[in-house]
Amino acid sequence: MSDRFTPHAEVAIRQIKEMLEVFTDWETGNKYGVQAPDGTTLLFAAEDGGSVTGLVLRQVFKNGRPFVLRAKDAAGRDLVLFRRPWTWWLSELSVEGADGARLGSVQQRFTFFGRRYDLLDASGATLGTLKGSMFRPWTFPLVRDGQTVGTIRKQWRGIGTELFTDADTFGLQFDPAMDEAGRTVMVGAAFLLDFLHFEDRS
Repeated sequence: MSDRFTPHAEVAIRQIKEMLEVFTDWETGNKYGVQAPDGTTLLFAAEDGGSVTGLVLRQVFKNGRPFVLRAKDAAGRDLVLFRRPWTWWLSELSVEGADGARLGSVQQRFTFFGRRYDLLDASGATLGTLKGSMFRPWTFPLVRDGQTVGTIRKQWRGIGTELFTDADTFGLQFDPAMDEAGRTVMVGAAFLLDFLHFEDRS
């Protein structure tokens, strides 16, 4: 796996909305661009589901649906697969390389107050825990051994975008010591947070 994220201290994830979804309540497959600070696109990610089954799942289950996001480079080469299976309660997301090798996962954990997600490496060891507020989950610090080692933060995109669509932008800050696989899992965590907390606000 190439070092796509490692050279950067931070990246931005921008959701790409289709006009059909902007002007109607018709849920289309999610699409994202992940960009470096200089605006260079590092990868594109798009949700599978062009079939009738995928269409029905999106309209009926909204942000509760299972999904597969395929990440590709500008040439269309597969890079990473982000897979959320069907669950009745706490969500999880697996992250796999283009060769099928497991890179890690994101596990939603039960908590009475706030929101918690553990980021795990390929062996199941904890990379850190994302912690968010219960009522305004805009910022999720990644904490390990009591220290903040990264952050996922939803960013304001302007009143027109925020009021009329659920297109979101997230800023990710990485700990310098985090390796490429860990950063990729963190990108996957941002996708999962978008589905769970910002996907269906109407």
